[in-house]
Amino acid sequence: GNFTVIAGTYNYTVTDAKGLTATTSIIVGQPSLMNVTITAGTIAINGGTTSVTIAAAGGTSPYSYNINGGVFQTSNTFNNLIAGTYSIVVKDANACTLAKSITITQPDSAVTSERFKIRIFPNPSTSYFTLKIIRYKGIEKVQIIVTDIKGGVVCTAIGNTDTQYQFGETFGTGAYFVKVNIGGTINTISVIKTK
Repeated sequence: GNFTVIAGTYNYTVTDAKGLTATTSIIVGQPSLMNVTITAGTIAINGGTTSVTIAAAGGTSPYSYNINGGVFQTSNTFNNLIAGTYSIVVKDANACTLAKSITITQPDSAVTSERFKIRIFPNPSTSYFTLKIIRYKGIEKVQIIVTDIKGGVVCTAIGNTDTQYQFGETFGTGAYFVKVNIGGTINTISVIKTK
């Protein structure tokens, strides 16, 4: 016969048609409990990014990982994460899961970030965003990095302070963070793409 049991030790006795019996003992094992440790890097400047690394043990390898409900991946590292709280789920080969969260912090915005302002319009937008740098003297190199809410880089640009930038026409619906870096001074603005 077939029996469904949990982990443990079981004794079975089988009797045939003539009344003869045989006894056996079976130990049913199970994987150890999963244990997950999450390590985050440090964000050195306000508006910066870092990475997190997940170490999993127990359960049954191999493991897969997701962050904030995204697609499971085999890599145990997530890069380009901005400050915030993230939910990480680890899944083992038997589809057993363990969820943990981690909060990544960043330094307060430096006073020098008032050296320049950025304006992005329209926000929210159904098509594209226009970014202008305002209240800045001189022409310097500008680096722009746009990330999705999970920290994935979706768009980058390099130019000058006197340039007007347009981006986002191909973005999916959702929230994005636009980080503008001029000479190491960074300002970040969130934008919303709607249908």
